[in-house]
Amino acid sequence: MIILKCQYLFNKILSKFFNIYTKLSFSQTGEDLIIQFIIGSLQLKKVTYLDVGTNHPFNMNNTFLMYLNGMNGVCVEPNPKLFNQIKRNRRRDKCLNVGVGINNEKTSTYYMMENSLLSTFSEEEANRMEKNGEAKILKSIPMELININDLIKFNFTTCPDVISLDAEGVDVEILNEFDFNTYRPKIFCIETISYSTNLTGVKSEEIINLMSKNGYKIFADTYVNTIFIEENLFN
Repeated sequence: MIILKCQYLFNKILSKFFNIYTKLSFSQTGEDLIIQFIIGSLQLKKVTYLDVGTNHPFNMNNTFLMYLNGMNGVCVEPNPKLFNQIKRNRRRDKCLNVGVGINNEKTSTYYMMENSLLSTFSEEEANRMEKNGEAKILKSIPMELININDLIKFNFTTCPDVISLDAEGVDVEILNEFDFNTYRPKIFCIETISYSTNLTGVKSEEIINLMSKNGYKIFADTYVNTIFIEENLFN
């Protein structure tokens, strides 16, 4: 963590005093740099974020670059071990060891996979990955759930500007629960590809159509994630 912060500060010094620009990314395929570009282009101030499925505090994480830039938000991670790492390394963020519920469910079973990035609340998805030899189920544990709208209502004074959503198999269900009439985040970064080991994952047209129907346009796509921006911001 200290090394990452030093590297980040070194990059800032290079750009400020020597006009040498390097870009440090922590996301899987550069999503954080795209989000940072949008924030800068729109001149957004006091940006907050909601990171659903944070996983690791900085490795392959879409919000850590924002955190280094002085922003803060809420990190949601059901994996107890990873939750403790996030809480220890991101002290300005509020960290919640819960899952996001569907249809007002209060508890569910969380399937912890050998590859933590693939852990999921979807029994079907967990069994599919194990059957196909893509991932092994280490254990399943009971987990408290909170509805996505309650998550925002009780943890933010205003709607978060950025939502990063990676819920491994239940992203569509969460978005179907989302109250777009009440909450209008400026930016969504959503995993829209099914997991594969050889870049043959299927793109979720259902998510893309749902976001379009609710007034969000595609700003960028990195194959793994699609970054949507609220269409009124284009006017």
